[in-house]
Amino acid sequence: MEGSNNPSHEVEEPESGEVKEPKQGMCFTSKQEVYAFYAKYAKHFGFAIAYGTQNFGNDGQLKYFGIESKVRGSLQKDRTFKLTTVVLEHTHDLVPSDSRHFAMNKRILTPVKRRLEINDEAGIRVARNFHSMVVEAGGFEALTFNERDARNHIEKARRLRPGVEDAKSVAFYFHKMQQQNSNF
Repeated sequence: MEGSNNPSHEVEEPESGEVKEPKQGMCFTSKQEVYAFYAKYAKHFGFAIAYGTQNFGNDGQLKYFGIESKVRGSLQKDRTFKLTTVVLEHTHDLVPSDSRHFAMNKRILTPVKRRLEINDEAGIRVARNFHSMVVEAGGFEALTFNERDARNHIEKARRLRPGVEDAKSVAFYFHKMQQQNSNF
């Protein structure tokens, strides 16, 4: 895909299947696209990333940003973000199989969340609920979350789930308000 204002800049596609190596001079349409592109690369090679410095102009528009000290991008005249610094060397071992444990890579998809909640309402304990998903996925490494993440989600869902007493309280409150105001 070509940049809209300057055809000399090829804008990168962050969602393609292959993992491309970041290179100085690559252009993206937004800061979020740069981050998504580098996050995919980081996950593939087994390291975590986080936003670093940012610089805004007098107009409040982002002019420059960094992702840690490894990747820096700056706003170009054609409104794309160009990678101006790319440092790919690391001072520690990279373990791609462990990248699923980084917070940036942990997530529970909505259908999986719903399944956890339904199984919890049916009385299936978290450990069994999670283990069934591990078996179905073909192993722990195939999941993007762990048992603690599942347990945390279920605890949050339980707190948000209205109980019988909550429903009675709301009904009583509505009845009381209707008696005080017939338009309620």
